Amino acid sequence: MAEVDDDADAGAAPGAQATEAGAAALLPASDSVVFSVAPSASSRFNTLRPALRPSACWRIDDARFAFASSFIRPDAAREFALLAGLRAPDASGDAAFRLAVFGHADPTGKDDDNKQLAGRRATAVYGLLVRDTDLWEELYSSPFKNDKWGIASVQIMLRAVGQDGASNSGVLDRATESALKQYQADNGLPESGSPDSATRKQLFADYMDVICNDGSDPFQYQPADFVSQGASSDGKADRQGCGEFNPVLVFSEERAKENQDPKKQAERDGDNLSNRRVVVYMFSSALPIDVGSWPCPTVKDGVGGCKAQFFSDGDDRRNPQEKQRQYLRNGRTFACKFYDRIARGSPCEGVRQNIVVFLLGEDGSPSKNAPYRLTSGAEVREGKSDEDGRAFEQQVMAGISCEIEWGTADDDGSDPVLPNFAEVLLNTGPDDEDARLPQRQLYNLGYRNTSNRLNRKDFGVEYDDSDTSDDAVEVAHVSGKPKQTRVEPA
Repeated sequence: MAEVDDDADAGAAPGAQATEAGAAALLPASDSVVFSVAPSASSRFNTLRPALRPSACWRIDDARFAFASSFIRPDAAREFALLAGLRAPDASGDAAFRLAVFGHADPTGKDDDNKQLAGRRATAVYGLLVRDTDLWEELYSSPFKNDKWGIASVQIMLRAVGQDGASNSGVLDRATESALKQYQADNGLPESGSPDSATRKQLFADYMDVICNDGSDPFQYQPADFVSQGASSDGKADRQGCGEFNPVLVFSEERAKENQDPKKQAERDGDNLSNRRVVVYMFSSALPIDVGSWPCPTVKDGVGGCKAQFFSDGDDRRNPQEKQRQYLRNGRTFACKFYDRIARGSPCEGVRQNIVVFLLGEDGSPSKNAPYRLTSGAEVREGKSDEDGRAFEQQVMAGISCEIEWGTADDDGSDPVLPNFAEVLLNTGPDDEDARLPQRQLYNLGYRNTSNRLNRKDFGVEYDDSDTSDDAVEVAHVSGKPKQTRVEPA
């Protein structure tokens, strides 16, 4: 059978929302499918099988986990509130969506190790959602590589549940022992001052309620709310680790080679941030899903089951090529056919990047300390420009473009007026060698004729310079000081 490989579609999803470290969205319905049927005798029939397409997605990013760990940080509460708003628990068992959790890692390290870490993060999220403290105990008691919860996680949890005296030293010091004794006394446990198994079980449960809430009250799902509907003892279909096989961002060969330098580890880890994520896909409960035929291996299985689902060019897709690639821009970065099929067009598979926009006044001078509102897809950021008129936002779920509104420095009220508006076309990234890049840069500089030739000509006139080369456009774009206003009426 031929492999179906349509380009990814980055179209806007209805009801999409985003935070600094997550996203959630209802996904558009699939296009109508035409089936060919034929008349048949009573002993024969035509079979129509609906495609397995998710109805919604939710994502939590690496920033909400402890470094290189599956331990979920307390600031993840905002992302879990997004999930509650998208798919509220249903005590009747008749919920519209069934959930499946997918963990992803970056391409640093070995395939087997990355699958295990991704699976541990998926397990941590699943355990939190169903309040399975035994799964968290397994993660705590069985470290893997650098994923060691240890006393540091105990201290974080203690402070989150109200024991502010616990230190952040990472060792069982006197302050932490005292906080543990107080917590144990409050919960009717032996006051040993040690994080024993009984104490951890209670602490896990209390901490889960703190971070998994809808904004006011704790919420939780049941195993029956997941794809296997509680039938899977090993998490099959409910939680899986995809490892590094489905990156949303793949560097160019040149950038990947540079990142091999040990001195660039921090830079490499930052660049790979978007690849380290946990995604929950939600499927209509009306879909007949055969768990026995679910293609993903369990979180503890090796990578063989994953690789059996690869496209024929799966390794080429997930590995560096001449140019940098993003899944939602030009697709073909996911090695797994199954995951590519369910993820296609999902805003939960976007890439985060830093955005810098120069804000100018009507006279072309920088708008210093000006209030602004930047909108990129479903994510909205607000702030003030710096002394050079730059609006700078880090790790934004960036698409092809963003919109920005801004005012003036003298408007410092709580609800500033933002009369200026501009659409800004974004670069793919530091390795963007797209031939259309100069056209996008000219557009951002205010040259918006349909003819690229006329835009270059006008650019040369405005700058009193006959140089209209790509390099000249790049310099003007980076400097943020064009001689033509970019301000448009709102």
